[in-house]
Amino acid sequence: MKQKRFLNSKLIREKLAEKNMTQTELAKKIGVSHSSVAHYLYGNNAPSLANLQKLSDVLEIPLNLLVVNSDGSIPISDAMAFELQLHVFCSRLLGRLDGSSLANKEEFAKMVKQLEQVFLNESN
Repeated sequence: MKQKRFLNSKLIREKLAEKNMTQTELAKKIGVSHSSVAHYLYGNNAPSLANLQKLSDVLEIPLNLLVVNSDGSIPISDAMAFELQLHVFCSRLLGRLDGSSLANKEEFAKMVKQLEQVFLNESN
């Protein structure tokens, strides 16, 4: 049976306390509502990859420690965390090309795919 994955709420709460930050302040820093953060922490909803990366950045928690299985084990290896970070980075770059011409977007997307392959080959 496949395990359900949750945010590591205990670690997130510890980091919030360490940084003297409220859930509301965290929500503002990652660009979501306070209720979204509460739902993440209670396991009702999962953040998008982009918001997962923002949580990691703001709280200074490595991606591979931010998510846990229902039994408390950590499902993300260092290599998988690197791939997630690369995916989010590339998505952010592509998002910045919204006003660009289609030719520029296609060329940029091709370059990003090549970059992903280089990094993925090096991480294996």
